[in-house]
Amino acid sequence: MKKTLLIALSILAFTQFCSAQQTSAMMNRVGDAYRGHIQQVKSEAAVVRIKDGVAVEQPRILMQIVNYSEDSRRREIESYNRGTLSQKTINTYLPDGQEESMAVYAGDGTLISKREYEHDPANLRSAETQFRPDGSIKEKKTSQRNDSANMVIVTKSTGTGTSVETSINTKNYSTGAPPNGEPKRSVWITTKPDGSRTENIFEVDANGTHNDQQVTYSPDGSLAGKRISLVNADVTRLEATEYDASGNITKRTLQTREYDSQHNINKSTEFRWNPERKEFEPFVITYNTITYYR
Repeated sequence: MKKTLLIALSILAFTQFCSAQQTSAMMNRVGDAYRGHIQQVKSEAAVVRIKDGVAVEQPRILMQIVNYSEDSRRREIESYNRGTLSQKTINTYLPDGQEESMAVYAGDGTLISKREYEHDPANLRSAETQFRPDGSIKEKKTSQRNDSANMVIVTKSTGTGTSVETSINTKNYSTGAPPNGEPKRSVWITTKPDGSRTENIFEVDANGTHNDQQVTYSPDGSLAGKRISLVNADVTRLEATEYDASGNITKRTLQTREYDSQHNINKSTEFRWNPERKEFEPFVITYNTITYYR
């Protein structure tokens, strides 16, 4: 469950394509999966055991509680491990929903890291700086945008200025519909100093289905692996398959989602592939209890 469906660049691309911002207490917060005038989201997970071919849910375990301020500009995420607070993350937002800062604390309140965000004259993110607990810079990301305000280059460097990786958007969704009905496409290529690279290809067809690929290459240019994910238009089914350099399947995953009337996720089910039965089997169900400000 801890592994994200795509690396951070997929979040950037998806946000560019799908996100809209509003200036009110019901604003959409950039990078937040939940939208609207939310007060709290309580997440509980239930492990699923397969017994005699029947899925049986185990007792639910508290995983996370997210609290929002009434003006929607502050979010506090409390993460739990076996009932004990293990980590707390505090995010603050600007009035239009853009990220302002993020601080991560251990369960005992000790600061782990902090991030601050900078914005251009159009109030779009231009830089992200990550600080260590002592205040020194650990890492910095800078963004460049084109005339259409789309992010086209993201550069990551260490606190001393050493390059970590550079990501370039070679094609963006907003360039318009392809002339012959092909899927809209956005391609990010991330290169590291050792020559290794990752290509993230995001496609959306006329029906709104996402067919994305993540292809990794070794420093010598040889194929290292591939990940293909398919997400339907209403984002209720997310399936992914991973391959090694020889094209063999190494992992298959499936997630299904259900939403409330505000289109926030209130239930998600993680499945894993059973090679003997040749089918997906549920293994974790997450229930989100969402409370809204009235």
